[in-house]
Amino acid sequence: MKNYEASQFCMRQVSESFVGTQLTQEEMNIIINYINDNNTAGNFVPGYMPGVIKWDIPLFLLPEVKSPVMEITDDNKHLLVSEYRARRDGEIPILVRYFKGLEKGKPISIEAVVYLRAQLESEGEECLGVKGDLVVVLANRHSNEGLMDPNTMIRNHLGPEYGGSGHPLDRKDYLRSVEFWNTHALVE
Repeated sequence: MKNYEASQFCMRQVSESFVGTQLTQEEMNIIINYINDNNTAGNFVPGYMPGVIKWDIPLFLLPEVKSPVMEITDDNKHLLVSEYRARRDGEIPILVRYFKGLEKGKPISIEAVVYLRAQLESEGEECLGVKGDLVVVLANRHSNEGLMDPNTMIRNHLGPEYGGSGHPLDRKDYLRSVEFWNTHALVE
């Protein structure tokens, strides 16, 4: 068993229907190998709360990965779709907004977010790795994209019963997120 594995939640990204950063199985394996080979202090940084850590994945390792984030403009806003959607079975659907019919762009960074074993267990989630699991990969086109979207912040605030981490909502971070995501959306 490796120190870090891809969680079942993260494996949603290996699907053509995933709204977010889509990956192939080979790309997922490259990321898992990278974080396992570079898991000493200094190679990762703290995440948004204790029990969460992040790696910056070198772009040259994943040259085909595209960023799903697009700025909303007068020329493309007619392509926005809104619907209530659950991320996985057992979660309540939330209102999501995304583009249909646009091409994804080249990222400026790729982040791998890992939840450590204790955090996963506190949320009632299975941990596949010895130390923790990869929960999401974010291909970013803007420097502030790593900001969680407002829906995820609220879900996290509500806790594991609603698919979140239980991390309290920070008003300042939330308003920064709203400011960004008011003018951007994901591309399906």
